[in-house]
Amino acid sequence: MKKTNSANRLFGVEYSRKLDVAYSQPFDVRYIKNTNIKTGKTLYIRVIMNLKINKAVTGENVESTTRELRILLYLAISRSPGQKARGYPCLLLLLSGGIAVEPLVLDGKLVASEVKESLKSRVEGLKEKGITPCLATVLVGDDPSSATYVKMKGNACAKIGMESRRIHLPKETTTNELLDMIQELNDDSSVHGILLQHPVPHHIDERAAFEAISIEKDVDGVTSHGFGQNSLGFGEYPSCTPAAIMSIIDYYDVTLEGKHAVVVGRSPILGKPVSMMLLNRNATVTTCHSYTENLPDILASADIVVAAVGKPNFIQGNWIKEGAVVLDAGYNKGNVGDIDYEACYEKAGAITPVPGGVGPVTISMLLKQTVDSAEKYGCVPQNA
Repeated sequence: MKKTNSANRLFGVEYSRKLDVAYSQPFDVRYIKNTNIKTGKTLYIRVIMNLKINKAVTGENVESTTRELRILLYLAISRSPGQKARGYPCLLLLLSGGIAVEPLVLDGKLVASEVKESLKSRVEGLKEKGITPCLATVLVGDDPSSATYVKMKGNACAKIGMESRRIHLPKETTTNELLDMIQELNDDSSVHGILLQHPVPHHIDERAAFEAISIEKDVDGVTSHGFGQNSLGFGEYPSCTPAAIMSIIDYYDVTLEGKHAVVVGRSPILGKPVSMMLLNRNATVTTCHSYTENLPDILASADIVVAAVGKPNFIQGNWIKEGAVVLDAGYNKGNVGDIDYEACYEKAGAITPVPGGVGPVTISMLLKQTVDSAEKYGCVPQNA
């Protein structure tokens, strides 16, 4: 992880000596209270100890047991000592000179790995019943990037014991021919999820093709039916990238309720659905787009930033406020996202890298939702 000059996020020794335990519970979780002598504000820290460390942090041993120790914590500012601890994740490096706060890199590879590991036993359980979860991927044309993505998804399926059925149609395929293929997959009881790889050739009506996918097999969350259900809060299969963003938020216990979330981008499978998912979790959501005026001013008030605009290094570090949680859903040529990572890292409280952030979790959500479909709608293939 990149080191940063965190002098502007440094609590002096006099503050660290004032630390005391406000509340404790099992598993080495502590709520530690730190009062800023100059401002009178109270900093509540929910500390989850590194599992390799046996000693808990207390007011008596905080300086003697935490030198050069990285721990996961959650920060919140409150004027009332009785107010519930809330806030955003970041990494705390406790040094002999005080407490230096650095942004937490939200590791999507870690989240994805745990999701896929949890799916293995579910897949095995289905196989014992004669059901192998199957994802059918439909690729139209010869776009090399699309072919790579389809191959990656197939490999991911194989690693957890799922079946990946690849349908590769020539670029001359008509809309009606594509619709007929999708209907065949809808009618195939051994297929539990259908993914139409985007983009399709320009002469094909992509929206019509998306809408042809059965809602029970829309594991990529691309139909308007699925979008409507998701917006109302009861959708089974949200679009996979928004689902990935929410999974990262949940994994790192980022507070959404009452926070201002700014989504930059309004695509039907990313910006719009993630805006609704954040709204359903009681965030106050602003959705921005290419016609939005004064975007930097809007972002300056955001507690949570979701970058989904499709422009490399678009969001600048001086646009976000100190301590914001930044989730980059972009992926552009050169392995860069939609944010200027180096600049945003300097101010963020937590940030996703590119690559290794939202992307890996997106694929794991596709697998998860296919397994969900197999569990709910699966039946033994007729030729079993």
